[in-house]
Amino acid sequence: RRGPAVLPPTRPRVAGGGATPARTARAVDAPVAPAVLRRRRIVAVAVLGVVLGVLLGVLAGFAMPLGGAAAAPAPAGTTVTVVGAGESLSDVAGRVAPGSDADAVAGRIRELNELGGPDGSALTPGRPLVVPVPAAAG
Repeated sequence: RRGPAVLPPTRPRVAGGGATPARTARAVDAPVAPAVLRRRRIVAVAVLGVVLGVLLGVLAGFAMPLGGAAAAPAPAGTTVTVVGAGESLSDVAGRVAPGSDADAVAGRIRELNELGGPDGSALTPGRPLVVPVPAAAG
């Protein structure tokens, strides 16, 4: 007959990685070096600066349109011009009212001349058009 089985000795398992009260007390009570505190402050200020910079950039983006200065609306005065060879409605609008919103000027030309489609397909070279012009030029 054999005796009882002998198992090798084992260490007890502790939840939480085996941190004993003595180790935890030393880690919490240990003073932090001034250099570490200085680095932490520098990192905190840098992170705060980046967050504030992004916030200011977003606010500036809402305050200013991406295109820079806003284009002036279509002028109120009118004159007559002739369509050049190969010119589109946008080309005419840019030529007669530079510095104004080209889309607004093209829309005003369509209204004044009762042009059909948005592309100004009724434009032919040599055709006279009533176009808006700034008051100083008219």
